[in-house]
Amino acid sequence: MRTLNKGRVGRVVLHEKVSTLKDAVVVEKIKRSLLLWRIHPSTTGKVILTLHLHV
Repeated sequence: MRTLNKGRVGRVVLHEKVSTLKDAVVVEKIKRSLLLWRIHPSTTGKVILTLHLHV
């Protein structure tokens, strides 16, 4: 889940119980990318994002 406020992602939550991705380095890089992402400043709300990674 991501919280959007004033063009920035305010919070990233990983649901570890349902996640099969256990590589902490990859998880942190994904979180960092989401926190650095900028959107239109008038966009607010909550978003649930599901990622399917194939390696």
